[in-house]
Amino acid sequence: MLKSNYKKVNLFLMKYERELENPIIKSFLEKKENFKMLEQSICHPQLKNRENLDKAFQEFYAEVRLTHYLSMLLKFYAQKYYVKTTKHFNHYQLIMDKPQESGISFAELVSSDEEIIDIFLKTSNNLIDFIKDQKLCQIINSLTTKQQQILNLSFVYQFSHTEIGALLGVSQQYVSKTYQKILNKIRTLYGEAI
Repeated sequence: MLKSNYKKVNLFLMKYERELENPIIKSFLEKKENFKMLEQSICHPQLKNRENLDKAFQEFYAEVRLTHYLSMLLKFYAQKYYVKTTKHFNHYQLIMDKPQESGISFAELVSSDEEIIDIFLKTSNNLIDFIKDQKLCQIINSLTTKQQQILNLSFVYQFSHTEIGALLGVSQQYVSKTYQKILNKIRTLYGEAI
């Protein structure tokens, strides 16, 4: 840039220093292309240079306004969603946690998982009840309690080995190995009984 042009730009910047502190104008002029357009319109004050600068600023300002509008829209919808979900959860509270007139909640009245599993295993139907062959019943009765439970859960309730493991507190691998041992034992003992 020539020395005379440099002086013109500096004079312009000093003269309009306050206006150039505007955040939008400041961010517009931070781009090198926009600042060069400003220099061109100061050093060569032609209509074309001013129009280019005005057009660039209008595009920049439209983009800023659109960005601001979208961010405000997102903020509004986020607040609206928060109010809606809070209102929903306050209106439809969990019934289990809502105290009765007696002061005891339903959650306190419900048994723990361990109690339910114990009751289920003690009062459930037995595989023996479904077998008519006496030899097979004797063989199954000779199995350990854990082995009988695995057979009952597998055949009567059709649980997977993973589900049986979770119920009995053992791994799925343990259930699978025990299941195979049980079947081999039944085959062997039943073959000897015939």
